[in-house]
Amino acid sequence: MTKTYLFFISLFLSFCAASQSLVSVNPASANAGQTLNVTITGTNTHFVQTSGTTVNFSFSQTSATSVVNSVNVVNDSVLSANVSVPANVLTGNYNVTATNAADGTLSLNNSFHVNGAIPASLVSISPASGSAGQTLSVTITGARTHFSQAVTNQVNFSFFQTSSTTVVNSVNVVNDSALIANLTIPTNIVTGNYNATVQNSMDGFISLINGFHVNGISQPSITLVNPSVARVGQTLNVTITGKNTHFVQGGGTVVDFTFMQTSGTTVASFVNSINAVNDSSIIANITIPANAVVGNYNVRVFDVADGYLFDDFYIFNNCYSHFATSYNAGNNLFTLTLDSATVTSATGYYWDFGDGFSSTMQTPTHTFIQDTTYNVCLRVKTSALDSCTYCHVIGKNSSGGVVLKQTNSGFLLNVVLNPVTGISESGKNKSDFSIVAIPNPANYSVTISLNPTLDLKDALLSIYDINGALIIEKPVIDYHTTLNISSLSDGLYFIKASTMDGVKTLKFLKQ
Repeated sequence: MTKTYLFFISLFLSFCAASQSLVSVNPASANAGQTLNVTITGTNTHFVQTSGTTVNFSFSQTSATSVVNSVNVVNDSVLSANVSVPANVLTGNYNVTATNAADGTLSLNNSFHVNGAIPASLVSISPASGSAGQTLSVTITGARTHFSQAVTNQVNFSFFQTSSTTVVNSVNVVNDSALIANLTIPTNIVTGNYNATVQNSMDGFISLINGFHVNGISQPSITLVNPSVARVGQTLNVTITGKNTHFVQGGGTVVDFTFMQTSGTTVASFVNSINAVNDSSIIANITIPANAVVGNYNVRVFDVADGYLFDDFYIFNNCYSHFATSYNAGNNLFTLTLDSATVTSATGYYWDFGDGFSSTMQTPTHTFIQDTTYNVCLRVKTSALDSCTYCHVIGKNSSGGVVLKQTNSGFLLNVVLNPVTGISESGKNKSDFSIVAIPNPANYSVTISLNPTLDLKDALLSIYDINGALIIEKPVIDYHTTLNISSLSDGLYFIKASTMDGVKTLKFLKQ
């Protein structure tokens, strides 16, 4: 047994030792347009033993260009290739490949450097902005480009549009480094920066990333999915509410609920019917698979005008228990808000406050004596005698890290059914005033984005809990502001943007 084992080890090592490869290229660099001899060295190769060894360099060139003029085999592991580096090759590292019948194809990647041409690029667009629906001519300037030498130049802007929409109406070449494109900006385009791209046979694809700004419509989004939870096997109507959407105008609106079945198979849609009520409201009748896995899923809405929009949907089994948590430092009160799905399915409640006390009330109140953390659990029972439990740690640790402000010893807890807030929107409420939170739900931080057309003088971002208590307030100095929310308790919050153009609010979930 031992001898057999050693034999196979020896055979394996011999096989490894016999592995063929290329080990060096000398010289390992050249200039564009230069002709030179390059020595290629291999190990365990068979350059002499086999005929027809060919060498290639991965330069980009036309089929008529001869790169390797001749190959001279010195011995089994050394050959010399006479190479003409193309005059138009770009600066960079290139692969060297040797091929024959005995060794197959062997490569030494990025082993040969060329000091060549600098790639063509786009450097400017003028004017660099336009408005949705506008038709205008823009001058695109390039560096080291060949616009006039190329047979055709295709210009594209990365606007989202249908295949029948003509964005670039015409292209007029001025010289090798300038062309004028007449374009029509789609009327339904979202405000933002877009790429401009020129393609031709000599320069390939060259782009100016985010080089053209459009003053368009506000970003479409889904603001509410109601209900946002359902049990497995259930058939129900779900109302999807959008903002700045075009559900009716878009035509062909598609709604998908992508559920994972227990078999591991993802089925794209369980939507029985879709009714677009108006531009901002859709009613989808869906059937949750009986074998769907409990968890969070995406609701995806697509139409031509808005593109893809996403929100969350939660599937539970026959029983669902959940509550959101918020803290008000002013009155030292934790508020637990029961989800509507919990209230709908539950026929009995059992609260375990984690300090030895409990309650069977639906919405109890409780006083905690000490400043510490407690694992609060809610077990509910349904009419089918199913039961399920949800637990969440609340309280204040020794460093005060769970909440924003340490107050007197101990704290209160109150359970409520529905979130209530006095936060309202006011001001001009311009149609292009939108507020977006990414990600949502969030854990450690959330980035708030506002329209770049807003006046940010004296602007503020504020976060409120579900009772309307101010938690965080921060001046706005940019259209994208990142807020640290790691110290907030899990639950529902409201973000308010106050600007010279008005006030807007947005819900987000900390979890």
